Amino acid sequence: MSKKRFIKNKQPIYIAVAFFIYITAAVFIFVFAANTGPVMAHNSSVLKSLPNITTPDIKKDFTVTEVDNSKLYTGPLVLVNNHYSCRFDGENLVSVLSNADKSYTASDYDVKVNKIAMNALNSMMKDFYSNTQNKNVMVSSAYRSKELQQELYDEDKSNANADSKKVGEEFVAIPGYSEHQTGYAVDLSVLNDGIISVFDNKGDYSWVLENCSNYGFVLRYPEDKTAITEIGHETWHYRYVGTPHAAYMAQNNLCLEEYIEQVKSYSINNPLYITDNSLNSWMVYFVKAENGSKTSVTVPRDCEYQINGNNNDGFVISVQLN
Repeated sequence: MSKKRFIKNKQPIYIAVAFFIYITAAVFIFVFAANTGPVMAHNSSVLKSLPNITTPDIKKDFTVTEVDNSKLYTGPLVLVNNHYSCRFDGENLVSVLSNADKSYTASDYDVKVNKIAMNALNSMMKDFYSNTQNKNVMVSSAYRSKELQQELYDEDKSNANADSKKVGEEFVAIPGYSEHQTGYAVDLSVLNDGIISVFDNKGDYSWVLENCSNYGFVLRYPEDKTAITEIGHETWHYRYVGTPHAAYMAQNNLCLEEYIEQVKSYSINNPLYITDNSLNSWMVYFVKAENGSKTSVTVPRDCEYQINGNNNDGFVISVQLN
């Protein structure tokens, strides 16, 4: 039988093994760094070069155009309320019933809206039907002349009690101060088996409230904004303001009064950037109206833009960037 040999002092062996492991690890780290370093540096440079999506790098060729100051009081962004009267009597009006598709209807052929709002309304109601299979929406009122508004106002006042002057003005605007006169507002109702009921934004009809900003519409008199609008909560009253503006108002819970005031703080040098619900990018800025008959407005040469008056003191320019 052979005898086993035991090494009494194993410390030198442990030191040699540890040294070997250390050298191997050092070589591995060196090789890894040599191969991955350039890749990491490249990735770092790529990340630093990504565009800023909040304030995109816009390089546009701008020019100056002269805008007639009479345009200050027309267009889808005019603010009409108890303090700012409507200074025009509709524009480019078309009959809703004559132009509506089969997904909804109107109370009669005299219900009219602005042509641009009409196209947006058709798109919205077509999609409403596609999503709900509901054809019961009826446009009960839209454009109203100052004279018709006077009739409605007088009727409302006569039906009110002696203490209802404020109540009458809360839901029926003062003649000349109704945005129905612009042709950009619609009142919706529900027509079911010949019975007309209130459009309450519930059930199927909640789809309109949730998606109207995709088509440029806003609920004009929300319940939480009555102190600002000075009009009671109207679940049926929708106003066309245009896609980027409606999207921003919905995203930030603003009524039209708040939006018009906020936009005034943005200029061509410090514009408001908006991404609408279709992921289109917009640049919006304000130009204060000049004294005299015209105002000089800076606009881009190479892309579409819109100039809209706010019915008070200036113009809102919206530029689509993509």
